[in-house]
Amino acid sequence: MLKRFEYKLARLLPLTLLFVLFATTAFADTDEPPEWVNLYSYSSTLNGEPLPVGALVDVYDPDGVLCGSFTVHTEGKYGFLPAMRDDDATPSVDEGADPGDPLELRINGVHATALGPEEAIWTSNGDNREVDLSVEYTIDVDVRPLPDGIGTPAYYTLYYFWVVNTGEGIDFFHLEASSGRAWSVEIIGSSTTGYIASGDSVEVGVRTLVPADAEDGDSDDMTLTATSAMDGTVFDAEVVTTTVTMSAAGEWEGIVPGVFQLFQNYPNPFNPTTRIEFTLEQASEVRLEVYNVLGQSIKTLLEGYFPNGSHEAVWDGTTESGAKVSSGIYFYRLSTNEFSRTRKMMLMK
Repeated sequence: MLKRFEYKLARLLPLTLLFVLFATTAFADTDEPPEWVNLYSYSSTLNGEPLPVGALVDVYDPDGVLCGSFTVHTEGKYGFLPAMRDDDATPSVDEGADPGDPLELRINGVHATALGPEEAIWTSNGDNREVDLSVEYTIDVDVRPLPDGIGTPAYYTLYYFWVVNTGEGIDFFHLEASSGRAWSVEIIGSSTTGYIASGDSVEVGVRTLVPADAEDGDSDDMTLTATSAMDGTVFDAEVVTTTVTMSAAGEWEGIVPGVFQLFQNYPNPFNPTTRIEFTLEQASEVRLEVYNVLGQSIKTLLEGYFPNGSHEAVWDGTTESGAKVSSGIYFYRLSTNEFSRTRKMMLMK
């Protein structure tokens, strides 16, 4: 019995982590291995084109229980995708389909039409069923930056962007940062965003190094482009401009010697209020704002002329209109006439 189980696992590798965990748990709790029906396709499409590498194919039983997943690694094809059977030994838990159940398949979270040549039905343990799929939905992306910044020769300036999946299905996006004047630019972390559900966003940090020989007033346009992995013709790009000021220091450091220092908020994470402190080495016009992950200014905490010395502001987790914001990541930005700094904070309710 065990050899038969191992043989089936070997034929179906590579399986998704979901399936491995399910199979391990099921085998540990019972004396019998789990049962499944294998679904596969050599010709499935997304918006009329072969299913792209990286697309997610999920199968659900009639009760909406996820009973199998597969990540496409060959264009236009998926499978073997094991659709797990419900375990009779655990009647209080629905782990999957029963014999005769119709199966729903989704591509990137969107319902897909089963085209055959065989029906998407749970039949008998170990059966292989060829089910081609077709799905049509809107793919879109939106890149949103924070405002332009200031830099100093030989220092980094750090920018935050948000990549928003404005399409209808799950997607991930390839990222590329470029400089108009060939300054060094670097995406902090992965060159892709990872999977993003429809309507969700991820924060992307990009830093640019101002050349050591840059002169006061020089500027550079840095562009971040996000391209859909599901459709390479779908992309969006946004530009931020770095202007050289000889007395500024890079935002990467968070400090401008002899000018000001912006400290990390405390407490962080926080609920419902947090304190933001900063110091000015000289009197200056100051503006302290809070931004959401979409790059939108939601509240101005301080604005006006402040003397040198230490100052602080308190944010109570509300917008300019007094509405309470939801849990998540926010940014606060301190700006003077010549300098600006940004830090990140988290509201956790």
